[in-house]
Amino acid sequence: MPLDHLTNLSDRQTFIKDLETDLSLGKSLRLYRIEAIHLKAVNRKYGQKAGDRLLEVFAQRMRGWHPDFRAYRINPVTFVLISDGTEQPDAQELYDLLKEPVALNGETVIPKTRIICLNTEKGDSEHTVLDLFEYTAALREMLICPVIEIGGEIRSAMNRVQYVNDEVLYAMEQETFTMVYQPVYDLKKKKYISAEALIRLFGRDGKFISPGEFIPLAEKRYYIDRITDIVIKKVCSFLGRNPDLDIDSVSINLTPGQITDDELPAKLKQVTEEYGIELSKLRLEMTERTIQQNPSQIAGIMHRLNEMGTGFYLDDFGTGYSNLSSVIALPFEAIKFDRSLILSLGNEQNDRMIALLAEMMHIGQAKIIAEGVEEEWQVRYAEENGIDRIQGYYYSKPLNEEQFVQFVREHNGKD
Repeated sequence: MPLDHLTNLSDRQTFIKDLETDLSLGKSLRLYRIEAIHLKAVNRKYGQKAGDRLLEVFAQRMRGWHPDFRAYRINPVTFVLISDGTEQPDAQELYDLLKEPVALNGETVIPKTRIICLNTEKGDSEHTVLDLFEYTAALREMLICPVIEIGGEIRSAMNRVQYVNDEVLYAMEQETFTMVYQPVYDLKKKKYISAEALIRLFGRDGKFISPGEFIPLAEKRYYIDRITDIVIKKVCSFLGRNPDLDIDSVSINLTPGQITDDELPAKLKQVTEEYGIELSKLRLEMTERTIQQNPSQIAGIMHRLNEMGTGFYLDDFGTGYSNLSSVIALPFEAIKFDRSLILSLGNEQNDRMIALLAEMMHIGQAKIIAEGVEEEWQVRYAEENGIDRIQGYYYSKPLNEEQFVQFVREHNGKD
């Protein structure tokens, strides 16, 4: 039986093998996952020997808590105890035992741990158990409550995450994401001049998966750049199939990784040429958070793409922390006032502030697009206070390709 050389506990390989065997035999198990969350801090302050001593104490205390439980060290800071399920002692007892003071280099240290408890269910595999542990360990609740029991709610939540992840991976592989387009109305020209491309996902079961659910997952798991590449292809394909559509451009949201990619201009040139459209038909959106990462590099890429014919929008203005000088210094064609700013309208102070912001942005020659406009009085405010364009449900919800083409033809007078 392979052992961890420091603690003399069974290692990760043995844990997975034992778990697989027990579950295949239909055994019901009780597991405790224990994480020594401040081991790195102990190593930094007292040295690695002190950290090793702490781990040895942990191992001794865990073995002594219930000697019949099997104990494993599955990674440098994480341990697991397994019982056959007949005994289910309170994990708080273990937590209290492990946090008893330890003498390290002549000082008293109070160990910090997190414990996750799990009763296996019929049909669980070793992969299910590991996934449940990993999912639960990442929950924000672990920052507040150091002992968590995995129950039906956590299992359901993790199953949902796995479902969404599987559907995102399938959609990436098959490029089955769909696009919708929300028209943008120009108050001076009195016509729809552009649209924002928005991604949508339907599972293989036909059920809609909200962008608010799958996009954060895609960002966390580093899928988002690949997804945005698919979006760019789909938008270019749409524009290529509708060369006479009476709009100036379609805007696409870029990721921080893409806008700092020196190869972005060449990539966009290649894909627009592939679908037979001009690069001037695209507008590229980025957020305030993005422009703080590497302003000089971003400025250089923006200038290169400006020379090639495309322009940039600053998205969600009003939700970040960038200063006005950095925004005005970059060559943005338009600034998109976030929906939260529009919703704040209705009292004199906010109304004056937003009008002043619009005036300041115009100094840098940027147009102002108000997002999330839903009421007629908001349109009147926009007309009276220097806002140039409107995007929101007052004019139109996001439309699929066929609906959007028909909408533009009907409202812009093109047959």
